[in-house]
Amino acid sequence: FDIGVPDEHVISHLLEERKRNLTPFGMMFCSNRTTSGYHCGKAKTHEGRKFNGRFQHKHHLLGVGFTDHDTWEAHTINSGTLSLFTRAVPDEKALGLSALILDKYRLTLTDFWDFRDLSSCYDDAPGQIRPVCNSHYSRQMIFWALLYALNGQKYDRASGVLDLKPRPIISEQWPVITGTGSGLMRPSRLETNEGEECYDLQVYSGHLKMKELRLFGQTLAEQVSLKNGVIETFCF
Repeated sequence: FDIGVPDEHVISHLLEERKRNLTPFGMMFCSNRTTSGYHCGKAKTHEGRKFNGRFQHKHHLLGVGFTDHDTWEAHTINSGTLSLFTRAVPDEKALGLSALILDKYRLTLTDFWDFRDLSSCYDDAPGQIRPVCNSHYSRQMIFWALLYALNGQKYDRASGVLDLKPRPIISEQWPVITGTGSGLMRPSRLETNEGEECYDLQVYSGHLKMKELRLFGQTLAEQVSLKNGVIETFCF
């Protein structure tokens, strides 16, 4: 994990953002830029939509119906995934951000197949959420990043090295995903020699092929080539 910023700076940002922007419906689009106050706790006013300085989003002048206090679905998922990967907060709290978005569409809006870019409270019914901005939005596919954060996967296609560091929250089994195949790995139930650890890797689609498979930084196997339907046991 390296984006050119020290981990402690990333974690500091995530924690501060969580403190400022977290709402019952997800992360606010932006804080400290337009109107003041917690939008979803009170009705937006007509004045709140007017241009009130150079930091107001220019689209508001064109009558676009969203504000900085609306919640941003993909960003909420991103924040939770990055929090999970950097261990900024406990796993349950990190996953809780994505759960807010899932439950909003699954339970509140009851439209699980049409994720929008943003959602907002009604002007005349604060606390009642509605979707705004686009439909069937593909940016929500960032949900897939959760799998990589949960299994701590680092895959270097050029060198053929796949390193997995699954989080305790998924200790029973975890996903293994490359560009050519996917499967699940779990502790093996086979009897092992004393001091030996064994793991089963079952391929569910495609072809998992790598020069080296690592688990928690230790080499588990080399020259791995497994096709769909195959279950292989590796020990170290």
